Amino acid sequence: MLLTTCVERMQVPPYGVQDGQPGAIFRLTLDRDGTSTALNGKANFFLQQGDLITIETCGGGGYGHAA
Repeated sequence: MLLTTCVERMQVPPYGVQDGQPGAIFRLTLDRDGTSTALNGKANFFLQQGDLITIETCGGGGYGHAA
């Protein structure tokens, strides 16, 4: 199986407004044979039986001061 990734916000997090904190970045992880590897946002990967892909989408930035 071929996995194609085409995602944004893997280096620059979503911004917050009105003093809000930035959101989390997007992360893709491949777990294969007990090893965990971070994947690029724009690439093609051949997957093997037993591979596990973890997708952590970026969170939105905050609005306003947390207090």
